Amino acid sequence: MISNTELFYIRTKRFQDKRAELTKKYESEVKSMERFQGSLGYDEDLKKLRDNYEADLSALVESSKKELFPVLGYMMDAIGKRSVAAPTAEQVNLLSVLKMKKKVTLEECQRAAAAVKDNPICISVLDEIAHEHGYLQRFDSMCSEMSSQRASELVKMMKSGLEDFIQYDTTKTSRLANAFHEAHYGAPDKALMSRVLFADKEGCFREICGMDGNTLSLFSAIVDAEGGGDDAD
Repeated sequence: MISNTELFYIRTKRFQDKRAELTKKYESEVKSMERFQGSLGYDEDLKKLRDNYEADLSALVESSKKELFPVLGYMMDAIGKRSVAAPTAEQVNLLSVLKMKKKVTLEECQRAAAAVKDNPICISVLDEIAHEHGYLQRFDSMCSEMSSQRASELVKMMKSGLEDFIQYDTTKTSRLANAFHEAHYGAPDKALMSRVLFADKEGCFREICGMDGNTLSLFSAIVDAEGGGDDAD
């Protein structure tokens, strides 16, 4: 049985490496044809090469979607089955008082965080209270466990990041920069920047949704409680 995060990493890396292999092969074949440029049939052969590449890439994308997106479902299932200790009466009372106040200061949120930091449910509620009062600070980093709400948010971020990752092998930053340049100054003169290939699990989650090592560790403790199954190369 492979953990959900490991399964996601294995399948995402497999897609990444196969796409890179297809692209490298295509670019090599295009380069080898350059010496025939201008000859009879060159444009037709180049188009055929491009069509074959796009067909292979499309098939890879579709098969990888069927492999990858279900893993996110496995993670959500694990989050849904998670059991967490109930807050104490004191913690409930403290959060109830904050919820009833018309204005809560950041300092009050920080003091409350110190009092409830051992319970992920309380920390999640406190984050909501802070957000409602206009504070961007999150307090989940103070808790030794990640809240189920935060884990669910990360899965949603992974879904969005995965969709972008599968569709494009270039960085989102370079695509946005080129689009801005084209909208304001005309066609950009710089090629899109290719993604840097990740080599390990932490690099995979960083690429897909910007997750750092500590966050991945807390996230894994929740979503890996229920395994996703086996995987074959």
